Amino acid sequence: MRKERVAMGKKIILLGLVFCGILICSGMAEAYIVNFFEQYTDYRYLGERQQTSYLFDLVNINSNSPLPTTDAFGYNPALMVPQSARLEFDIFAPDLTYERISFKLSATDGGGVLLWNHWFWLTPCNPTTTFSFNLQDYGFLDSLSDGRLKTIVLANGTPCCNYNDFAITRASLNVQAEATPEPMSMALFGLGLLTATYLKRRKT
Repeated sequence: MRKERVAMGKKIILLGLVFCGILICSGMAEAYIVNFFEQYTDYRYLGERQQTSYLFDLVNINSNSPLPTTDAFGYNPALMVPQSARLEFDIFAPDLTYERISFKLSATDGGGVLLWNHWFWLTPCNPTTTFSFNLQDYGFLDSLSDGRLKTIVLANGTPCCNYNDFAITRASLNVQAEATPEPMSMALFGLGLLTATYLKRRKT
């Protein structure tokens, strides 16, 4: 009886090792989507030719000042690939006149892109507007692969008859990334299941 159990144990361990080898060699792991959302809601007023920047860090807990209201972390550049990304800003202009604003992006790999550099107009009925940018439309997903993004908002210089000023009340980044589990983790999980099965049979 003991020999049969030992033989059975060896067979289960062998099957486990084969399973591990298949997973490691083939990289067999089902991908899934993870959502990351980081947001700043501090009030930032910009006068003519002034600018401010927002640093989004999806990898680590954000230590920037001021801190984001909603912090996202846990992005793994080695295992995750951005599939979509949306950047949004809520802008408020207290004087309700024509304003001109620029939105610029920069990445740690040195890449950058100008999202917007135009006039906008607010009314008493609509004193706030939202600028929403799909970063995939600007070819910026690859630059976001490290999980970090810096964006600059600038109040452009304007003719002397119009003082350009506005406030930013919200800035947010929403990223959906495809994640693939590490083959080694999957292999260890499978081996653990087979070992648990062996121990259960051994008790019975």
